[in-house]
Amino acid sequence: MADQPSLGEPEAVQRLDSRGRRVLALFATSDRVTSSQVAQSLGLSQRMARNLLQGWVDDGLLVVVDASKRKRAYGLSAIYRQYIGNLTAMPLD
Repeated sequence: MADQPSLGEPEAVQRLDSRGRRVLALFATSDRVTSSQVAQSLGLSQRMARNLLQGWVDDGLLVVVDASKRKRAYGLSAIYRQYIGNLTAMPLD
């Protein structure tokens, strides 16, 4: 089932799948997230969360803000940071 973009959503947000939208929503309350937070939010294993996070870094959604091995943290790229104020209007599924 494909995600249905909302009218008025920026193109960058429309391209996100439901997992990407959930992760984007995590930034409404924090400026950084870890793989454990993403794993818990999405109901995934830590390994799968790390794989998704690396893919989102490669795609430009996220940037690594703390590159430590044990507690790596991610932040939103500048492109997506501008949409945080509109998160309440974005569907999560």
